[in-house]
Amino acid sequence: MTRPSLGAGTRSDLGALFQPRSVAIVGASSKGDGFGNGVVGNLLEGGYTGQVYPVHRSATTVDGLPTIRSFAERAGEIDCAVLAVPAGQVNQSLREAAAAGIRAALVLSSGFAEAGGEGLRMAQEMRDVAADLDLRIVGPNCLGAVSFVDRTVLTFLRGVGRMSAAMAASQGLAVVSQSGALGSNLLQAYRYGVPFSYFVGTGNSAMLDVGDFVGHLCLDERVTGICLLYEGLRENSPLLGALEAAQERGTPVVAVKAGRSAAGQRAASSHTASAVGDDLACVAALEARGVMVVEGPEQLIAAASFLARNRRPSPRVGGVSIVSGSGGIGVLLADSAERHGVPLATFTDETAERLKAVLPPYSTVENPVDLTAGSIGGNGVRDALRALTEDQNTAAAVIALNTTIHDEFGSERMTTVAQAAEASEVPLAAVLLAEGRSGPSLDILESSPHLGLFRSTDQCMRTIAHWMRLARPAGPTPEPDRSVDWDRVALLLAGAPRGADGLLDEPTSQAVLAAVGVEGPRQIVVDTPEAVRTRGWAHYPAVAKVVSADLQHKARYGGVVVGVLDEEALVAACSTIEANVSGQSFPVRISGYLVQEMALGTQELLLGALRDPVYGPIVVIGQGGGGAGRRSSARATAAPLTRARAAELVAGAPATAALPDGVQSSVAHLAVRLGELMTRFPRVAELEVNPLLVTHDRRVVGVDAVVRVTS
Repeated sequence: MTRPSLGAGTRSDLGALFQPRSVAIVGASSKGDGFGNGVVGNLLEGGYTGQVYPVHRSATTVDGLPTIRSFAERAGEIDCAVLAVPAGQVNQSLREAAAAGIRAALVLSSGFAEAGGEGLRMAQEMRDVAADLDLRIVGPNCLGAVSFVDRTVLTFLRGVGRMSAAMAASQGLAVVSQSGALGSNLLQAYRYGVPFSYFVGTGNSAMLDVGDFVGHLCLDERVTGICLLYEGLRENSPLLGALEAAQERGTPVVAVKAGRSAAGQRAASSHTASAVGDDLACVAALEARGVMVVEGPEQLIAAASFLARNRRPSPRVGGVSIVSGSGGIGVLLADSAERHGVPLATFTDETAERLKAVLPPYSTVENPVDLTAGSIGGNGVRDALRALTEDQNTAAAVIALNTTIHDEFGSERMTTVAQAAEASEVPLAAVLLAEGRSGPSLDILESSPHLGLFRSTDQCMRTIAHWMRLARPAGPTPEPDRSVDWDRVALLLAGAPRGADGLLDEPTSQAVLAAVGVEGPRQIVVDTPEAVRTRGWAHYPAVAKVVSADLQHKARYGGVVVGVLDEEALVAACSTIEANVSGQSFPVRISGYLVQEMALGTQELLLGALRDPVYGPIVVIGQGGGGAGRRSSARATAAPLTRARAAELVAGAPATAALPDGVQSSVAHLAVRLGELMTRFPRVAELEVNPLLVTHDRRVVGVDAVVRVTS
């Protein structure tokens, strides 16, 4: 195979790891009981065709292979080194490997960052060695790396070599996992006919992380899809660029994100940060790059297999056709389709006539199709599936299998379904609702290379919904909004006074947001409470607020008074605010007092954006006012946004889904502009409009505003 060239998001050519001419293993014992011996055994059992050199100071053979005493004995001949030695010996071994011309090293040894103290120092030394000597290092504390398609099995896990030989895959799914144990568990699916191309457990990721491997593997034509499992990323991870490369090439990626990124563990100082959190920021960034994010590893294989088998768009534009042997189950599938935004297909007259020939006279021809007990036998399933999959309005079809999978009748029906999947021009998925987990009929389904097999209705419909989104024509790249005076925004951000944490005061924050189109209430700013009398304010009831770049949550410190009814009360309110804020235990600079007309409306929203240190700029929409910060109401997406993606975000957020179309359009328009602001000005760390009030006349008004910048 021609080694893949570098793509967006990758920083290294990993061919020396996955397709090495020769491998040297340090840590294989003459007794045959070391981790290194596991690697040697897997290479031999897996059919590796290159040279294998156990490195040993005294033994002449290890596992029947002649040894070398050091890397230098084969200088220039070894592509990859595998290290299974005590942590204290690893960095010296890496130096010796690089001196012998070795380009890649896989460190199985533990005792580094996960051990703290001296382990942290040795991990930093390893990164320095990698950078200084241009060495590609996987690990430490990793499970290994495997190319099933090249028969390179560099893991100590017993039996993986035999798995590689038995699979004899020419293409398949790639598994990229920080947790070797979780990732390796997925490989058991090969027993059910799922082919794999690669596996890598990145471990501590001292140099290379999951992004490097996704970027490399998505360029390999033998990779049909990527299963990604990870817990956290470093701030300069190439993952996002790698996912963009995978999206551009049409390589499906299904991911499980566990835990929180260490870099993103920030204090949730604003409602936006509280509502988004690291997990939602991750999901927003990944989904914007075409990744399907699932809850757990048990969902990865089914979704990835379906997407890998159906990388091409459906030849037809339409909906999903559903068939089952029970009306109730068909309704459950239809309900699940609606929950996940999957439209049901409308049958043509020709399909309706074909179904009438299959169904009992008392049945109605509608989607979902209920075959009933009277027509599920014989050729009923075959004929119904053929009619549905040949309908010009069917983009995909789903059959629910709810009968026993152990008897002869079950095997016959499963064979019919598998044959229908092979003959179909559109994807066919089966939802297996029987409790049985093994048996000859289940083997028929699992071994079908054409059928998507799922264990739940929601898992099936969610995967089809994702596939349909991927099949849509790519939308236009977000274009600059030339109606905004971006030079004015730049001046406001550059000249604004700010607090120690980069907070701008509210009038400046409102001016920044007003420049991108966020309408605010009528308001004035005065220097002192008495100055209110000279301004002729006449818009009551009013709200008085302190102006200070040192306070974000002004009401918490007595810096807000609402429901002010006249001038005397307004002067008194400002004086009260001055006393409250001045009396805090920490110094607060008061720049003046903001007086606003008290806005009334029908609904309070939150519209904000933040810059995640790992995942980049994120735009979030959720419930505002007292409900702000609730993650259950928040939805987010990566910036910049197209108009279509902004509309989809607003339509899908619980807080905005029921708003009139015109209001949704206004909110989506602002979301696009906030996304562009975050993209244009990297110094903006966070901004928020809360509440964004929906008025009785269906305008959206930003009542409170927060902008935070970095130095």
